[in-house]
Amino acid sequence: MITVMEASAVPSFVEDSVVKLTQPQLVWDVATEAPELAQALAERDPAVAALCASLRKSLPVLRHNLEIVHPPFVRPSGHHRCFYIDATVGGGKGVVAVKGTEVHAENFPDWMKQQQQSRVHVEGTVGSLSHTVTESRAEMRGIDKWPVVEGKVPGGYLTHEALGDAKAAAAFQRAYYARYGEPARAPFPLLVFRWPDEARRRVWDELAPRLADRARGIVERLLQDGLACYVYHYPTLPLRLAHLRMKDVNVSAGLTYPGRVEALSSAKFGQLDVGAIIDRWLELVARMLAVGFFPKDAGSTVTGDCLQFQNAVLDGGFADVESLIAMERIGDERELHDALVRSVQELTATVCRLLLGLSAPSRELRDRMPEMFTFVWNDLARRVADEAKRGSIDARLTAALSEPRSLFAQLDRVFRLFFC
Repeated sequence: MITVMEASAVPSFVEDSVVKLTQPQLVWDVATEAPELAQALAERDPAVAALCASLRKSLPVLRHNLEIVHPPFVRPSGHHRCFYIDATVGGGKGVVAVKGTEVHAENFPDWMKQQQQSRVHVEGTVGSLSHTVTESRAEMRGIDKWPVVEGKVPGGYLTHEALGDAKAAAAFQRAYYARYGEPARAPFPLLVFRWPDEARRRVWDELAPRLADRARGIVERLLQDGLACYVYHYPTLPLRLAHLRMKDVNVSAGLTYPGRVEALSSAKFGQLDVGAIIDRWLELVARMLAVGFFPKDAGSTVTGDCLQFQNAVLDGGFADVESLIAMERIGDERELHDALVRSVQELTATVCRLLLGLSAPSRELRDRMPEMFTFVWNDLARRVADEAKRGSIDARLTAALSEPRSLFAQLDRVFRLFFC
């Protein structure tokens, strides 16, 4: 638990049956890596800045990765890799997220046993648009899927992952703050810690006998990077769309679309205003584009991105922004067009999942998806055009979203990108 003090003072933590204190190695600090962001945080929310100073000295971790409310600590259902410190207890705003501490959880073996027993279906197709070179399908154990498909350690958070998250968030927040004078509704990076080798050995000892041979070799190599923890600030408790416990629209079962929207607006689900959520998602994506970032690149295809339903936050923000890619790193118009289209496709899917449910894809929705994509594309194009009036944006983005004079001109531009 935390000892509450004045907002300007540095809070302290104490150990108890739920919390233990650690002192890992600090390897990234917003104060030195992005001092302008640290200064902005100190001015906007001195209580969170004081909390950050306390975490530099002693980092609390939860003894289990189960759902819990233990003020000021909270771990909502489904948040196995992250818990949150309620900053309002010390007079601040929002929460401070602590990601990657589960290597210390006493129930880590049970969690990995569940991953070992779970099954996922994996499909992959490699080739050109007109000819499939390789197509494969497999059922895999969940514990093997993480290293083989995503290049990650089950239950572990690698140092390069944590640094990648922090650096991506810092680059985005720096650009966003410069244009809008406030932080984006996305992770605001604070600290990255590296765990001692003892934690790495503990994870390896638990995983090695459970993994398939191919997965074991990958994990052994990945763990050489070491394990880490990432600390960031978010303006609210980031409850994701994926964790919304509500039945999907099923007309034959009596749950219609109007019924779902009405239920979402009830007190049971936090009186969600779905129109406002969608508006904030679109506004944030438009601003991402305006400050020079696409939400997802080709490399995030199998690792997930900030627009997907597991990272779309019900306050209108996005988490896990490592998938962002700076437009300046995109070399040609074809790559830029593809990044834009994939971003709109993912955003459209997430909007539909909010309105219809996580298993929204169906025959009826499939036939409507071209319309849904067009609606989202046009809304985003309008917002980006408004942004262009307020300040400079990448000219290639403006060209990609502009409307040529004729249908043929639009078709001709795209076909010249992809069929030459």
